[in-house]
Amino acid sequence: MYRGREFFSRKEDGIETLNKVVEVLKDISFIDKPVDLQGRRVSIVLSPK
Repeated sequence: MYRGREFFSRKEDGIETLNKVVEVLKDISFIDKPVDLQGRRVSIVLSPK
């Protein structure tokens, strides 16, 4: 978890991490909602196949 100003300088790292998670889980899940940046929160919604 990034705090304060760290987030704005590292948000690309967070997005990259989520993309790696998607790659690992691509055989057992699919993306309901792609990577989304809302304020300081980066999220993704996955569902089982």
